[in-house]
Amino acid sequence: MNDPCPNCFVCICSSEEEKEMLYWLVMGLCQGRVFEKYLCGSVIPFVRINDVKKALNWLSFNHTAQLVQYKKKVIAIQKVQQAKNSILQQLQSLQSLQKVLVSDLMK
Repeated sequence: MNDPCPNCFVCICSSEEEKEMLYWLVMGLCQGRVFEKYLCGSVIPFVRINDVKKALNWLSFNHTAQLVQYKKKVIAIQKVQQAKNSILQQLQSLQSLQKVLVSDLMK
C-alpha cells in the first residue's frame, strides 16, 4: 500500500530507495506472519507502533553483504509484483471482453 489509510502508520523516508526498502521489508514481515504475535484487539486487530519497531530492529542488517542480498531479493520481488499486476490487468480485460461477448450473444 503506497497511500496512507485510516488507522495506519506513516513512515517518512529521506529517499525513494529507503521508502522502497522499508516497504518491501514490512511486506515481507507481513507475509512471513511476523506481526501475528503482536496483534491486539478482539474486534479490530491492530499492531502497536512499538511492536513494529521491535520487528524491524529484529531484521537489522549487520553486514553489507546482507544488505546487497536483500536489495537483490527486493528487485526480484518487484519484478514478480509487476508480472502479477500485468496478469491481473489482462484478466480484467478478458472479463470485460467476455461480458461484451455474452451481451452480444443475448441480443
